[in-house]
Amino acid sequence: MIAQLEEVSRFHHLGQIAFGNDDLLYIGFGDPNGRTAQDLSNWHGSILRLDVDSGEPYAIPPDNPFVGVSGLREEIFAYGLRNPWRFSFDRETGELWVGDVGADAWEEVDLVVSGGNYGWKIMEGNHCVEAGCDPTGLIPPVLEYNHEAGQVVIGGFVYHGQAIPELAGSYIFGDGGSPRDIWRIVYDAEGVPQRQNIARFSGSSPSFFTQDNDGELYFMSTRASLQGVRKIVPKTTDTSGASDFPALLSQTGCVEPADPQTVAEGMIPYQVNSPLWADGAAIARWIAIPEGTQIVAQDDGGLILPIGTVVVQSFSFDDAPVETRLLIRHSDGGWAGYSYEWLDDGSDAVLLENGKSKELANGQTWIFPSRTQCLECHTQVAGYALGPELAQLNGSFTYPSTGRTANQLVTLQHIGVLHDPQGRLPEQLPALAAVGDNSRPVEDRARSYLHANCSGCHRAEGPTPSLMDLRFFTGIEAMQVCNVAPQLGDLGIEDAALIAPGAPERSIVYQRMNRRGPRQMPPLGTALVDTDALEILEQWILGEHVCSETVPAGVGE
Repeated sequence: MIAQLEEVSRFHHLGQIAFGNDDLLYIGFGDPNGRTAQDLSNWHGSILRLDVDSGEPYAIPPDNPFVGVSGLREEIFAYGLRNPWRFSFDRETGELWVGDVGADAWEEVDLVVSGGNYGWKIMEGNHCVEAGCDPTGLIPPVLEYNHEAGQVVIGGFVYHGQAIPELAGSYIFGDGGSPRDIWRIVYDAEGVPQRQNIARFSGSSPSFFTQDNDGELYFMSTRASLQGVRKIVPKTTDTSGASDFPALLSQTGCVEPADPQTVAEGMIPYQVNSPLWADGAAIARWIAIPEGTQIVAQDDGGLILPIGTVVVQSFSFDDAPVETRLLIRHSDGGWAGYSYEWLDDGSDAVLLENGKSKELANGQTWIFPSRTQCLECHTQVAGYALGPELAQLNGSFTYPSTGRTANQLVTLQHIGVLHDPQGRLPEQLPALAAVGDNSRPVEDRARSYLHANCSGCHRAEGPTPSLMDLRFFTGIEAMQVCNVAPQLGDLGIEDAALIAPGAPERSIVYQRMNRRGPRQMPPLGTALVDTDALEILEQWILGEHVCSETVPAGVGE
């Protein structure tokens, strides 16, 4: 071992390792705690440059920018980076291109030079992390984009292949949270860099790019190795970015064309025990699977939904529809989300290409998520479709077509839609609890809410830089919240913990639920605080046994 990095987080340590055109070794390190990228006495948040052909175990190149400066790490080539997960060298010019993964709002692509300071944590992209920051001496990104377009920039390569001449000299990159787009940087008439879509696909998003000896580009996802390596090839159809999905909800086959507020035959209605918070909107839900297929229950209560599954959520206020969302598993096994905005007269709903906000007739602001944001919460580790799981469906539902009330799991098995290989009965299975269900303990209600609204990301192997596991079935110690110091900021709260027993005012989980804007939780799609849920969470934190190891009452024997 030649050195040791401070262990402050499991995230943002070693990223890319590559030899430059100068035959020197470059190594990228992230800033795992958000405090060290401006500290040149350590490697966090920087790119190193080493001569591994000289010295033992290496030598410092004499032209490194901080050679001879006392107290600084002479290995550092550039700094002020949050997470330079992937970088590459232009094989013709030697320029160093970096995709630097952002935090709350902005992703950036940087052209890195010796001694450059790229701003983190003073800036995120071109934006101050704290109001009134001083950008003097900081190098701005070549390109930035917000989290409506993507959430984890994946740096690629400058294209020098022969197969797609129109891409020659373009920097190609993608995003780990946008599973449908590959982009390049182009320059408008005034020389301003722009992001242009060059390919659209479904399936898991890229984790890294590579190039072959001929300069042709490939990408792969580390979370979906069965999809293999995919190659960027010349287009055979228009991939300019125009959607090939139906522009109107009435054209999707999910609703009656003549009456889009009525779902099509074959759509199965359902409800969940612990609903997603949606700013007080009424939510109607349906699911449809292809004929001859089944939903298969897993040991952990998750459901495997077959290819061709469509999950529908429709949001309304005072019986007036506002938005309908479709989550679809396409033929290649990948999932994609589509948001339809209802016309004011309720006659149809229009597909949105991007996210937006809208003031409703009741004065509320409604937030429509972008397609990328849909999959920011509907994560791969959670199975994408968050509502359909055994613990959410294990409850009674009055079916509107018949007026009959029955347990949803029994009904789905009866009609041949659901198969549980273990043959478990509803009374043997857990059931989540609604916030307002006074028949269930406060702990069940609070933890059910966290499961429904937060555990899509906050779970083992989840995409967030946090060790929290907020699933309902996780033991309190394994949740890693009780008296655990926050890793992603303390909101300026003294002696903060994720959950501080008896002290909601010091509990970051509670405080983030109690705000809207930066650092809110859940992070997307809501403009209002869920006061009922907040009250239940407060009661739980104030409870005598909040951090005692107990089995939630809703977990079956």
